[in-house]
Parts: sequence; C-alpha cells; structure tokens
Amino acid sequence: MPTIVEVHAAIKARLAANFTAIPLRYKNDRGNPIPDKATAFGVVDIVLDPPAIISFGSGRGGNLQRTAGSINVHILVRKGDGIEEALAWGEAICAVFRGYRDTYISCFSAQAGESDGQTSDGNYNAAAVASIDFHFDQAA
Repeated sequence: MPTIVEVHAAIKARLAANFTAIPLRYKNDRGNPIPDKATAFGVVDIVLDPPAIISFGSGRGGNLQRTAGSINVHILVRKGDGIEEALAWGEAICAVFRGYRDTYISCFSAQAGESDGQTSDGNYNAAAVASIDFHFDQAA
C-alpha cells in the first residue's frame, strides 16, 4: 500500500515520462526556476479528499482506507497568447492519466478546460487547467 510520498512520486514520474511539451513545476520545487523570458509552463497541484474506510478486515491493519483526490495542472501562457495551445496541452496531460492504473494510483475521468487569472507581475495568464480524478488505497 503506497504512502503519500510514493503517490506524489508516481504522479511526477508518469508526467515526466509522458509529457514534455512544456516545463512542469511542483509546489516548493527549487529545481525549475521560472525563466526570465516569459514562456508557457504548468503548475502541478495534487489535492486530496478526506479518506474513507471502504473495507473492514480482521482488526487494525486489516481494513482498507481509500483516499480520493485530483491532479490539477494549471497551464500558464504568456500574456497575449491564445488559449488553444494551452487547452491542447491540458488535453495531452489528461490523456496521460485517463483510465491509467499502476501499483500506487488508479485514475479515472480527466478533463481539460479554460482557466482565468494572471500572475501578480502580469506576464502570464492562467489559460487552462487539466483535472484528473484518482484514488489510492492504504491499510488501516
């Protein structure tokens, strides 16, 4: 049964192996600074719902806890660029996870859509978001 650290690593590895169209950034990730010249990029946000016990076994450690959540990739483009390319990148990210299952996570529906907003410096517009529903199970 995976830990949350393994779940995050599995999501990050799947994206790194299957989506390279634009750089992706993760919360508190120092490895990928935003370049001085404005260029499109995505910000990955993994949001979890409260867990639920879905199966009762033989006491402590024999129960099964399920945690559902969503993988949200916010795609930012240079101010003035259209959203069509951002939506295409969002759809490509959705295709990476739609119906995907491995040892750690099970993914289901995935949808790309428009997003609103801009960065505080005004260089980027939040143009699209890819949102993927997933869950993982743990012994409880």
